Amino acid sequence: MAETPLERRQRQEAERIMRRAMPQIEKVIKELAGQQRYATQIGDVFSKRHQELIKNIVPKLDALLPRVELPIPEFDLLAPKVLDLLPKFEFPALKLDYVELFPDTAAISEKAVEALKPSLDLIHELQRDQFADLIAVARKAALSALPPNWRGDAILIPRDLEQLLLDEGLPLAWVPPTAVLVRVFAAGTPQDRRRVIGRAWKRIAEACVAELDNVDDKRLRSHVKFGRKAAHTLLDGSSEGSQALSANLLDSILRAEFSDGDRKTITGQKTRLNIEDYPLRVAIVLGAIWGAHGQYWPEKGDKVPRAFSRHGSAHGVSSRQYSRINAVLALMHVVALLRLLDSDLREA
Repeated sequence: MAETPLERRQRQEAERIMRRAMPQIEKVIKELAGQQRYATQIGDVFSKRHQELIKNIVPKLDALLPRVELPIPEFDLLAPKVLDLLPKFEFPALKLDYVELFPDTAAISEKAVEALKPSLDLIHELQRDQFADLIAVARKAALSALPPNWRGDAILIPRDLEQLLLDEGLPLAWVPPTAVLVRVFAAGTPQDRRRVIGRAWKRIAEACVAELDNVDDKRLRSHVKFGRKAAHTLLDGSSEGSQALSANLLDSILRAEFSDGDRKTITGQKTRLNIEDYPLRVAIVLGAIWGAHGQYWPEKGDKVPRAFSRHGSAHGVSSRQYSRINAVLALMHVVALLRLLDSDLREA
């Protein structure tokens, strides 16, 4: 499409303006580009110098406008054409060359660290003391969640703890004594663990008496009295009488101290007790009690269990169920439950 006379005049005037202004524009742009390269080396480190530079350049660009004379009135139409004739300039992105900027960085850093060392050492000492205090508090809180006989550097809690509680029905809270518990945890099989308990039966029975003496809740006084009788009966050599008394006492405590719903949860075998639903000490005691209530149906031809069983003690009286090891385990269940009720579950 051919230019109109007005368009041709605008184009010619724009070209004339650019020819007159271009030398000075190029000079300013060249200075700006040079200063921009300088700025890419120092970045924000010398931002004040960079800002002063821009302040000096902007007036030079602004000064171009008054020197441009437009003899025609169509300035608004002509301005876009002038801008279209300006060359396109691209400037590099800002970057920092710290090596050139600070050639002695290593030496500076070394001197700075040396000067700050006394203060850093002091801060380190303060932080170390603070962390030591925090660790001590955390350790104390963690230990308080464990039964007293689980506390000590020699205790290595086995990964298969749930098996010891739910599958083997081993009472492990408050009794046995820590030294015996270490050997129980170190034993590799259920039979080995029973042997550890059987060999330490007297020491465990004496520890049970000591733990019963520590029960303070008057509401539990009657249970404690019969618990002591079971312990002394065992120490006197009558393991069968001790086991029978402990097994029935365990059932009596559960019925007296728990609601029917809670007792069914603790002993019922239709659903495996989820020990993760309880605080650690509660889980250890109740998990073992659940394990000692495994199903036994003599009318269905079930074999009398060899491990301690509350139902086996009541309905399967025999030399297979009644043994000194099982008498010790039954007494340990009673002691653990009474100590738990006296401490953790007193309010409940």
